[in-house]
Amino acid sequence: MDNELKQNIAEHSTWIRVFYMIIFFIIYRIAEAVLLAVVIFQFLSRLFTAKVNEKLLVFGANLSKFAYEILMFLTYNSEIKPFPFGEWPKNTNTTKNNPVKKRSKKEAKVTKISKQEPEDDAGPNSDIPEK
Repeated sequence: MDNELKQNIAEHSTWIRVFYMIIFFIIYRIAEAVLLAVVIFQFLSRLFTAKVNEKLLVFGANLSKFAYEILMFLTYNSEIKPFPFGEWPKNTNTTKNNPVKKRSKKEAKVTKISKQEPEDDAGPNSDIPEK
């Protein structure tokens, strides 16, 4: 067991990955702050102009995808290094080609959950007469 642990610790690729993980974690935190700014600007744009900013919409989608790629790399779900070591993610879903779907009133309506009364069941042996 000690030899296996020493080999794992001495593995060069593990330490290179840790270095990349630290870099991408820092980049992720910066992207998170930029994403917050996008959210705020998009909200203000919608508030004052009653429209969403199309360019900001596409940038926000690409930035979200970039953050997702970083998280996938950090959690070992992907070995592909995100931008700047890979390509910048491109969002193929633009608002002109794929508009944001709004929920209908029927879909948005909250339904009541009916409380079901328990059946009069004595269990698996309910057909056995009581004494």
